Amino acid sequence: MHSMLRQFGREIVCRESRTDPGRRSRLFNHEIALGTIKQKKGTEKVEALCLNFQWHTSVKLTPEDFWSMPNIRFLQLGHADITGDFANVLSKLRWLRWRGCPQHLQVTNFHLGNLTILDLSWSKVTKDWEGWGQIKMQKLRVLDLTGCADLIVTPKFSGCQNLAILILERCSQLCLVSLNLKFCTELSMLPVELGHLTALKELLMDGTSNLKVLRMDSCFFTEFPPDIGELTNLEEIHASWCRSLEGSIPSGIKKLHNLRILRLQYSSITSIPAEIHQLSNLQTLDLLHSNTLEELPTPPPSKRIRL
Repeated sequence: MHSMLRQFGREIVCRESRTDPGRRSRLFNHEIALGTIKQKKGTEKVEALCLNFQWHTSVKLTPEDFWSMPNIRFLQLGHADITGDFANVLSKLRWLRWRGCPQHLQVTNFHLGNLTILDLSWSKVTKDWEGWGQIKMQKLRVLDLTGCADLIVTPKFSGCQNLAILILERCSQLCLVSLNLKFCTELSMLPVELGHLTALKELLMDGTSNLKVLRMDSCFFTEFPPDIGELTNLEEIHASWCRSLEGSIPSGIKKLHNLRILRLQYSSITSIPAEIHQLSNLQTLDLLHSNTLEELPTPPPSKRIRL
């Protein structure tokens, strides 16, 4: 049914202009799209453009190829190379799917101030990729880095203030040791995929006041995934001021043998399992002002609990 609907939609688009593809709202066919931009036949009616090179080619895309199409909102550049000064080009672009983008960019002023979704799947990007500094990401909501096997350290996301979804699936060399989500006040749930970050040592979530599902591979309460034991390097969990966090800590926490610090001040949890004393390295369990706590196991002399 999906393929039938897609074919039906494309037929509707073709009817917009049978003889002049440049006057259609969407150009899905690679050959037609490439021919349209290289012959400079695009118009302001084009809102979506799909180019899908099978692999990197000698074809270079330049700013001139896009000047006649100022209203593009979706752009697919599969394995494409671009070059030139892109100042004031693609200013309305919302979604860029650039799978297989080159490791080194040959562009300047590639400022996509309205970009909401950026898909760089299966690319050679690293934390030093030039695009992180070129592309303006103030409005970015989704960043897909699936299959970016050269990514060893994540880039800095300090400029991505609206980032809601970060996909790091199959980033086989990524070694994330610290995840800081402090005061992400609109955060309500962390992804299950977080459990695959087996090198993670520090998980900081203080002030995520709307966090309700805190799972141990996605930070851990109420729902407990079977692969929690994979986070063997986790040493610190900070989840203070998560007032929506409630329920009990599951007994499976005993698998986190390297855990040293667990801070849950001002949470709404109700109980702590006795198994928590099986964590031989746990030194600090901070439950200050957790007023809903109903029971607390007696700690061994070496443990410190702050109430």
